[in-house]
Amino acid sequence: MRNRGFIKALLILALLSAVSVFAQPVDTVSFPGLSILDVSFGARGLALAEALGAVPADRFSLYNNPATSAFASQIAVIAGEQNMGFVNSLGFIGLFPFKFGTFCVGLKAATVGGIEIRPDPNNPDYYVENTSVVAAIPAISFARRFGPFSVGAGLKAQTVSLGYNPGQEGEAFTDNKVGLDIGAYQDFDNLGLGFVVQNIGPRFYFVGDTADSAGNPQPLNLSGSLRYSLFDKKLLLLASAGYGNARGIVAAAGVEYSPWSVFSLRAGYNTERISAGALNGLSLGFGLRLANLEVNYSYLPSTNGFGAGGFHGIDVGFHFGTSAEEKERLLAEAQKEALKRALELQKQTSQSLYEQGVSQYNMSRYDDALESWDMALIWWPDNADAQSMIAKVSAEKDKMALQALVDQAKQAYVSKNYVSLAVMSEEILARDPSHSLALFYKEEAQKGLAEELISKAPAALQSDLRQGIEALTGRDYLTAMRSFEKVLDYDPSNAVAQDYIRKTQAEVDRYIKEEMATVNSLISMSRYSEAKNKTRELLKVAPQNAELLQKIGEIDSKVSEDVQRRLERAQEQQSKDPARSEKELKAALELDPANKQAQENLAQIQKAAQKSSQDAQKLYLLGVESYSENNYELAISYWQKVLSIDPNHSNARKNLERAQTKLAALGKSG
Repeated sequence: MRNRGFIKALLILALLSAVSVFAQPVDTVSFPGLSILDVSFGARGLALAEALGAVPADRFSLYNNPATSAFASQIAVIAGEQNMGFVNSLGFIGLFPFKFGTFCVGLKAATVGGIEIRPDPNNPDYYVENTSVVAAIPAISFARRFGPFSVGAGLKAQTVSLGYNPGQEGEAFTDNKVGLDIGAYQDFDNLGLGFVVQNIGPRFYFVGDTADSAGNPQPLNLSGSLRYSLFDKKLLLLASAGYGNARGIVAAAGVEYSPWSVFSLRAGYNTERISAGALNGLSLGFGLRLANLEVNYSYLPSTNGFGAGGFHGIDVGFHFGTSAEEKERLLAEAQKEALKRALELQKQTSQSLYEQGVSQYNMSRYDDALESWDMALIWWPDNADAQSMIAKVSAEKDKMALQALVDQAKQAYVSKNYVSLAVMSEEILARDPSHSLALFYKEEAQKGLAEELISKAPAALQSDLRQGIEALTGRDYLTAMRSFEKVLDYDPSNAVAQDYIRKTQAEVDRYIKEEMATVNSLISMSRYSEAKNKTRELLKVAPQNAELLQKIGEIDSKVSEDVQRRLERAQEQQSKDPARSEKELKAALELDPANKQAQENLAQIQKAAQKSSQDAQKLYLLGVESYSENNYELAISYWQKVLSIDPNHSNARKNLERAQTKLAALGKSG
């Protein structure tokens, strides 16, 4: 919509200027001295060949493109003087930005010397004297910004004196008229487009003009400008092209390079300045900015080339307050420093957690140590010591778990409990497929089971018994029970089937005991959904198990308590820290998706939230907090948000991968 508004404004300006230009043809300009109204003012503009029509917050916008002043963010007062041989100018400008728009006021004065007076057109050799053309142009402008688009208008009281009438002493060729400038500007960040029409107004009438004469039109100008920024706006490329009823077609280009915020180098080329060679179209200059003081210098080579004989311009300005660019720079520096401190704090936290894990490891609290080192990596993903210890202790735990299974298998082998031996050997081989002792135990278990069947069971029952044994060794307890019960249906007194039912029940009890440790671990991690799902799976194996039924009730109670606690936290934080309140509500809804209070409160917070206020670092820390609460889903969502704001946030990316791996492992174990 804003782009459409800009196009409409351009069309209106183009129509106005076209009507004005064609209404005042070039051959009606009987006093070329009125070109003094176009004399440049401002050393920066001169150095850049006057191609400033698309430079936002231009301090000389009052006499360039009044629309660009709408982007100014601080009061500025600037004064300067330009010496260009016979042409000189000086003046001052004040720029005053307000919330509703920007006002500019200023005064420009210009002189053009060395003009010969030849009053008799029939005698061109009759020369009286030299005179000077003088212009005084006080002006005021107003510009309004609409997002990246702005419009502006400037009103100028233009007084021009063309010297005295040599035939009548005391009579001066002087007149004053009002001139209007209208401009528009569209900003696309690194690209800017400007358009301006200057000197719209009534004609000048000097001594000798009659009421019936055509008068002398103001030098109407129409021009369009372009700005393109590179290297984080350190390099500006400028271009402009225009047409005037007195100037004809004029083109200009300029380049400004600011290697530092306090210094700028400038160069330009303007086709109108060519007088005795292409060299005269060139211009050079530089700018200095120290705190709120600004100094600009311009140099135009003379017809004889570069040197002290060239034309010089200088202006000095003072800025009140802090500019938007400076505020952005200071804010960026403050954010950078805050991020640096935050990273240092994260490193310190990570190191503390690492040292805590080492102490826990020395006390043989391996699970606690691994948890501490895991959090150390969340706070600082590049903590090499924590990475090393996790790898070392995980390997040690795997080795100890394997040895525990081997000891159980050995005990089953000695006691000739071939069912347990078969189960244990399969578990060992799942961890280490080449474990020689487990391969031996597996073979012995198969032999022992076969011997039991041949010696104790009738041939007619061996098929069902064998099927039950295979299911039992594969931990398919329900199939095993059904197979053995099928044998008892055929032969209720079959001792072999009764024995295997007892062995199956013992294995079920052992399995449930092992898995209940996992359920309790999930509950301690507040992973209630996984804990409940795991308990329900166990109930399929042992539907009448009282402990499992009680555990379901315990989990439901803990979920209710946790949801209520999070709702209370969210209420406490709603006004002080909406982001943290939102986190608590999301966590509550993960526990109880149908909770109406959490849904309504979350909707209110999200409605009030502003996307622009999202702080990547705060979201990152909320992700860390969620991970520390074992809420990996919520942590993942926060780190994904961080990466959408800052794709180069390496810690968020590493932690996201870690949380996804953790969640996948939980799903696999569940």
